[in-house]
Amino acid sequence: MTLKETTAELANRIARASSSHAEAEAHPLFLTFRLAYVRDTGRVPTGADVFAAVSDPDVF
Repeated sequence: MTLKETTAELANRIARASSSHAEAEAHPLFLTFRLAYVRDTGRVPTGADVFAAVSDPDVF
């Protein structure tokens, strides 16, 4: 992972390894995703936001 990895790319990596929202929140990259998501949206994400970012990557 590089510092230039986008929020959507982080979401893709987490979603590929997770089958539920709880698993997404337990993924080691979730904290990094959380920081990027807050930076981009101003909101604190949940596991559901990981899958939403995968389905609509143009938001980021």
